[in-house]
Amino acid sequence: MKQILLIVAAVVFLTFSILFVTRISGLKNQFAPQPHPFNTENFEIIAHRGGAGEAPENTIEAFKSATKISKNIILETDTQMTSDGNMILLHDKSFLRTTGIDKTPSELTYEEITKLDAGYAFQNNSGQFPFRNKGIKIPLLKETLSTFQDQRLIIELKTDSQTAADKLIQVIEETKSEDRVVIGSKFTKALEYIREKRPDWIYSATPTEMFQTIMLMNLYIETIAPLEAETYLLPEKLKGIKVLTPRLVQEIQRRKKPIFVWTVNDDNEVLRLKKMGINGVVTDYPGRIYDLVRSF
Repeated sequence: MKQILLIVAAVVFLTFSILFVTRISGLKNQFAPQPHPFNTENFEIIAHRGGAGEAPENTIEAFKSATKISKNIILETDTQMTSDGNMILLHDKSFLRTTGIDKTPSELTYEEITKLDAGYAFQNNSGQFPFRNKGIKIPLLKETLSTFQDQRLIIELKTDSQTAADKLIQVIEETKSEDRVVIGSKFTKALEYIREKRPDWIYSATPTEMFQTIMLMNLYIETIAPLEAETYLLPEKLKGIKVLTPRLVQEIQRRKKPIFVWTVNDDNEVLRLKKMGINGVVTDYPGRIYDLVRSF
């Protein structure tokens, strides 16, 4: 009996602690969203890793393919740091899945990485490898931002390294990309570190913020959740838990902030989310999804 009472007391204490912290931190920005290039009236099509179903992911070739569809396409990518301090585009921990080479960015210099075949693993619907041995390279983040100066980008930092976070800030500032990128990361501390140094930039929600919000939703008091991020990049489900609930969508929309759902490749799902009032989808097939949305 004592154990049960202790557990109940702990839950109550944790709940009220979260309520207090989120209430205090959320008062300032709760209903004052700032306009930015990602908060538009359009249903946005976001090319996941440049459109991983249509070209080799996270390559200049993929981004060129996506931007040919429309200049309004948003590009999404991932970044990590090499052993010699360069920020490259890579989603996985290693190059194995995309290049066939089982090495990590921290094990190689950028010069060594340029020798890898970024088109090696891409396979089309016919089972062919049309980009293999075509000289497609893993690009630098700086090269990508410089090449696509008119595009909006979503950049996910794939490491909790403070050095990499500082380097990301440097690259964004060197390319004057501050006003056209959203920065996100599953590493809360890394994202909070960047936000503390550059509070006026555009960010997606941290995992901690979403965890707190979902807890508050379970108590039916989500209206006091801070929801301080400028954008919300969310899956429908995460590890079996439904994230994109109608109440969460309603609350974020009440704050007039955009919600983008990842990763959506099914036509019917795209149309359902559009009807639901979602602001856009992250997809591996930006060409097909763009045509679909335009036809409705």
